[in-house]
Amino acid sequence: MLSYPPLRWLAPARLLLLLLIAQLSVLAASVAAESSQSAPAAPADADTEFVYVPRVGIQVGHWHQDQLPSEQARIRRDSGTYRQGVDEWELNYMVAERAQPILAAAGVQVDLLPATIPPGYRADAFVSLHFDGVDPSIADLRRGWKITTPYLASPNSLLLEQSFREVYPAITGLPYDENHGSLVSVRANYTFAWYRFEHAIAPETPAVLIELAFSTHPDEWILINEQPELLAEGVAQSILRYLEQFDPYQTLNRRPPYYPRYTPREPMSLYDWPNDQSAAIKQIAPGNRLLVMREQAGWYLVFVRGTWDLGWVPAEALQRIPNDHRNR
Repeated sequence: MLSYPPLRWLAPARLLLLLLIAQLSVLAASVAAESSQSAPAAPADADTEFVYVPRVGIQVGHWHQDQLPSEQARIRRDSGTYRQGVDEWELNYMVAERAQPILAAAGVQVDLLPATIPPGYRADAFVSLHFDGVDPSIADLRRGWKITTPYLASPNSLLLEQSFREVYPAITGLPYDENHGSLVSVRANYTFAWYRFEHAIAPETPAVLIELAFSTHPDEWILINEQPELLAEGVAQSILRYLEQFDPYQTLNRRPPYYPRYTPREPMSLYDWPNDQSAAIKQIAPGNRLLVMREQAGWYLVFVRGTWDLGWVPAEALQRIPNDHRNR
């Protein structure tokens, strides 16, 4: 058996190693002590609870309308109502800029948005501000405010609408304009149309479009010019009422209703109203992809993909497109 010479150097090396470890320990303790003195400790009563900051987008209707992207070039000239040298966007901006600080003071992050919507814009609420107007011959007959959600309205969109219905007229004193047939097409407004455009709100963003008043009505024109802060207060307090009831973690309430894609079984007409006696808008055929907006008495209001066409078709005349589970 082989024998090894004794390792006489091992004991001194071990002693040196122990001394080195001891010196490092002293140094570490010194650094920790200095660090604790230079960095003040958090107070014992510090509130570390997470605070959710709601985000709201207020669109100034028609602001920079001429700068809409190419996909929306068709409506670049839609400048809205006009009176006495004042464009509608100027009235919308006047209200929006007064509503913003009210909301900010309540802890709400506010985005003031122009006509162009950031692609897939996400927020806890989106409110598009507008004013209405009619021909001078009937200006005295039309007054008041009105509001609408998208066709594909989520529970939170309906909650936002209801909050405005409860608060806005109570603050402004304005009546509701019951003669609001024009809002039928507004419910498919380009800002809501995530199924049509890239530059639109996300499907999960709760949204409304509000016509604040009639700029063409004599009394309301005075209100707009002399008390714009009243309209702004109505907008801001309506949003705050909504946020009081809004649960940011209840994601199901953000989702719009789902309908499968359909296509016609055979060539047929797209109608202006849900009956075959109304005016035919255009002809559609098998292969056209149709997105359902609403259902009424056996008829579907549909949007025709790849076009600007929106109209009614009998539900029984359609067939589901297989394996199409997308809302987009």
